[in-house]
Amino acid sequence: MSYDLFLTADGRPAEHQDDELAWLNITWNLRPMFVRACSEAGVAEPENRGIRTIYGMSGSEAATLVRRMLRAMHADPDGYSKLDAPNGWGTRTDCEAFLQRVIDASDRYPAAIWGGD
Repeated sequence: MSYDLFLTADGRPAEHQDDELAWLNITWNLRPMFVRACSEAGVAEPENRGIRTIYGMSGSEAATLVRRMLRAMHADPDGYSKLDAPNGWGTRTDCEAFLQRVIDASDRYPAAIWGGD
């Protein structure tokens, strides 16, 4: 299983691939890291849906949150490494790289809206 995230003008799945401004995919195994980082970034339950928390956010809103998530991970690399998937499909470094890709896409398209699976 994996997450599929996309960035479009209105947050709805694109009718055609050319309508997508960004499309990202990452393993579901990173869910514990996403949830923890989101919590440490200040998102409380029930709003904390891990990386899915950005669904419906603009690029600029998502970039702000995801930067806080990434800072939380950088503050405790050993703690996050303990959440690495035992099968090797999803490590702290994978998660950090993915979050940076979300930030980069968000910065490039600040008015676009995130959606996903």
